[in-house]
Amino acid sequence: MKKLVLSTLVGLVVLSAGCDNSSESQDAGGPSAGSTASTPSGSAAPAATQPAASAAAPHNRLPLGEKTVGSLKLVATMDAPVKAAGGGDGAFDVVITGGKPKAVRFWVGTEDAKGSVKAKAEEETTDNWHTHAEVPSPLPAGSKFWVEVEPPTAEKFVESFDLKMQ
Repeated sequence: MKKLVLSTLVGLVVLSAGCDNSSESQDAGGPSAGSTASTPSGSAAPAATQPAASAAAPHNRLPLGEKTVGSLKLVATMDAPVKAAGGGDGAFDVVITGGKPKAVRFWVGTEDAKGSVKAKAEEETTDNWHTHAEVPSPLPAGSKFWVEVEPPTAEKFVESFDLKMQ
């Protein structure tokens, strides 16, 4: 019984250490209802005994689009619309398949990034690159979500996606 309580507490700590629950989703490769999770003792416990944060607060990513560059496929999403006037930050994810990039950077604004801050994305889960990018205020006309990718063997490239606005 003590081991079950301990493993539940460890699971809660691990889940609460995430990035504001912004990456928790069934799509992100989390355990499904029928899967099992390993406990500290090495035995398998049904996932139903583990905390189910995604069930309590489902993650509703807003799709921004898909692009393919060479062998890499990019699928971009954002957590919530940005303010049309700008300001604050936006939480963005790009799933990149077809090879592991050396580096990924995000920004909101114009292609030249003037008045924007480039944010280095981290691989939060396998193939899923995430960060919170600052939204300039005022938001320049024609602003987009920009992704700069340094592929494993080719030159870096930049792609854009239309923003969802409030």
